Amino acid sequence: MKLLQDIIGAARNVRAELKLDPKRRVAADFTPATLAVRETVEENRAIILRLATLSDLRISDARLEPTAGPVRSTAQFDLRISYGDTVELGAELARLRKERERLARDLESKQNRLADDTFRSRAPAEVVRQLEVTFAERQLEFDKLTERLAQLEKRADSPPSA
Repeated sequence: MKLLQDIIGAARNVRAELKLDPKRRVAADFTPATLAVRETVEENRAIILRLATLSDLRISDARLEPTAGPVRSTAQFDLRISYGDTVELGAELARLRKERERLARDLESKQNRLADDTFRSRAPAEVVRQLEVTFAERQLEFDKLTERLAQLEKRADSPPSA
């Protein structure tokens, strides 16, 4: 259930950032991290389409290029909704930079806690383990976001094609 909520929330957030009409159905591309995620999404495709107001959800193992639209990444999936005519590349770059800064602060905070011997000695093993898992997931998100940002910056710096 949490996975479905994350996917629907990611789609809705992208739609809001693109300032799309909430009633207008749009297509999305989806790349699952595991076979289990893929199967869950396929089994619940109709629910996702309805609740995220999508016309289609194309599932593939291919990497999603951010130049075609904003990509939301988690440790479990990548989701992309294509850019419309109204989306500005500069605004997406600014949003990604802000998100990267937020993730960097979050990673630094978690890394500092994990490096604190006092915390490690006093915290229950399960709390430490969960923090390590969360740190690894955030690091993966940060790496994906940094790569997407670099690709979009490269696109923004290249001259428009005729």
